[in-house]
Amino acid sequence: MRAAAARNQVVYDRTIQHVYAMPCQNLWPAVQSLLFERGFAAQPPIHGQLLVIETQWRTELRGSATWFTRYFVQAFAPTPSQCQLVMNKNETQTPAVGTPYHTRDWDAEWVLLQRLDHARAEQIATEANVAGDKAGAENK
Repeated sequence: MRAAAARNQVVYDRTIQHVYAMPCQNLWPAVQSLLFERGFAAQPPIHGQLLVIETQWRTELRGSATWFTRYFVQAFAPTPSQCQLVMNKNETQTPAVGTPYHTRDWDAEWVLLQRLDHARAEQIATEANVAGDKAGAENK
């Protein structure tokens, strides 16, 4: 368990800190594709901004409860040739009442990193495995 937790922590840390070596607009096709694959339809960019995408609510049954889920994706450009993504997932049982549960979806960000920066994703996976092996050895 400690080995898996150590691996996940490295992947999480590196993924949320990752800065792509490309302009943000170059990432949007991959972001939209991933959202589409997961069953989400992106609404038009908010206020005409290129750097924000919000999806429509998707409905799904979980046991006897109906859940509503959507994404809010924002890109930040530290420089014109760099981009950092934040993919937030909102979930609620009633979108019109109350505040949705909001979390950063680093798993989705990790999928994008693997697709868009394969070399860095391999480095992160190697770092994660080393951390997991070390944590596993310390646990014995």
